[in-house]
Formats: sequence, structure tokens, C-alpha cells
Amino acid sequence: MKQFSLVNTEKERLKYKHVKLIPQNKSGNDFFDLYLSKEHIIIYIYSINKLDILENQIEIPIDAVEWLENTIVNGFWKKPTDGGLPKNQHAVSKVFKNEEILISRSSNAGTYEKGGFNIRNKARSSYILSSRPQSIQITDDVVKLHLLKFFREILL
Repeated sequence: MKQFSLVNTEKERLKYKHVKLIPQNKSGNDFFDLYLSKEHIIIYIYSINKLDILENQIEIPIDAVEWLENTIVNGFWKKPTDGGLPKNQHAVSKVFKNEEILISRSSNAGTYEKGGFNIRNKARSSYILSSRPQSIQITDDVVKLHLLKFFREILL
């Protein structure tokens, strides 16, 4: 499995195709920075405060993009009567090239009282706490405005 470093330096950023910088919320301090390698989406997550920058990252195999898009749109966002996931199912996972990707609903997706998703790569360790898997919380608004468009561009 290819190992990555945080894309927090110019040297690391130049290794990948930069796609988009997305504000995480209205604070103006929290961002998702999207990159593409040949086989992975890299989402570099950072928050700027008065004293420091908190940073993390998740790497997701490109092979998982179609599944993620379909699971969000046709699984979580559709009613069970319209073919969506059962009412009591809040998480789904699938393995892509030995990397287990898990997506679950969240009622506080990084922003208080904002619904969205928690996406995890259970095969890779968090850059903050190595005993935890890589994870990102992303609101429905950011998914609708940015992430689904990004996924669909990759699928073309």
C-alpha cells in the first residue's frame, strides 16, 4: 500500500494534482484541500487558530469514488421506500485494494447540528492519533456543493 505524507509543504503539494480548496464552514478558518494522485484522492484538512494549525488528512482509493457517490445519493439520501438504505442502517463499508472505506451518517458532521457524513479509511492510521483510522467529517452542504461534483468529474 502506497504511503503518503501530509501535503502541508510545497514539496509534498507538487507531487499531486491540486483540485480545489473548499471552506469547511463559515468560520473562514477550516478547510478541505483536495488533491489527486494516480490511485488516490487526498483530502488535506486543516484549521487555523490564533496559535496553531491543526492538520489531518485522509487518502481514499479512486476506485471507491463511484461507490461513495452512489452510497450517498442512492443510499443515505433516498428514503427506504424509494430504494435507499434501511431506516436503521447508519453505516456502510467496502474494501478497495485492501483498504476498507466506511461511510456513516453524522448529526454533527464537524459543525454543531449540521448533518453529514463521517468517511473513514480503516486501513490507514490518522496523522493525529496513530491508533485511530483516517477520518473526515463533512457536512451535507459541502458534499452537495463540492464533493459530489468532484466525484463526478473523476468518474468521467
